[in-house]
Amino acid sequence: MKSSFPKTFVVVMARMVGALIFVVGTDLLSAASSDQVFTLWWTSRALGVLAYLGLWFSVLFGVLVSSRGAGGLLAPGMMIDLHTRWALVAIAATVLHVLMIVGDPKASLVPWQAIVPFASPKARGALGLGSVAMWLLLAVASSTYLFERIPKAVWRAVHALAFGTYLLALSHALMIGSAADEPLMFTVYLATTGILVAALVQRVLLAAVPNPTKHSN
Repeated sequence: MKSSFPKTFVVVMARMVGALIFVVGTDLLSAASSDQVFTLWWTSRALGVLAYLGLWFSVLFGVLVSSRGAGGLLAPGMMIDLHTRWALVAIAATVLHVLMIVGDPKASLVPWQAIVPFASPKARGALGLGSVAMWLLLAVASSTYLFERIPKAVWRAVHALAFGTYLLALSHALMIGSAADEPLMFTVYLATTGILVAALVQRVLLAAVPNPTKHSN
C-alpha cells in the first residue's frame, strides 16, 4: 500500500527526530548509566510527548483541510489521510501513556484515578486536565467513525472539541510533564503552538476570500 506520508515529509521528520536524539542523547546515556533508571517513567514520558505530537499533527492537518489545503498548496485528500493517521497515533500513544503511568509504582495511581478526571490525590489539577483531554480525544475520534450515523451539526460540534483537547493536552504537558522543564521541549511546545495559531489565522483569512472553484461551476 502506498504510504500516506510524502517522501519529503518523512525526510523532514527523520531529520527532526535525529536532531532531537543528538541533543538529548548525552543526557539519556548519562541517566541510563546511573543507578536511578526508571524504565516505566522514561517510557511514559516518551509516550506522552508522542501523544502530544500526534494530537498536534492531527489538529494541524485538520485545519489545513478546512482551509482548502492551505489555499491550494496541499492536496486535500492527503491532508485528510494524514489528519486521520496522526489521530490514531495520538490515541494509541495516549492509551499506552496512561498504562505506563498506572504501571509505574512511583506514580502511586490506581487505574480508576488515572482515567477519572480530578480523582487523583496527587497533582490533581494537572492529571485531571490530562484525563479530560483523553476523553475528549476519544469522543472526537468516535464522532469521526459515526460521521454517517449522526447529524452533521452534531459531528461539527464534537469535532470542534479537538481545539479544546489540544489546549488541555498542552496545559497538562506544561504543568506535569518533566520535559517541559527542559529548554528543548519548551521550545517544541512553543513552536508547535505558534505553527498551529498561524494555520488557524490562515484559515480565517482564506475563509474571507471567495472560493474560485465555486464561481467557475
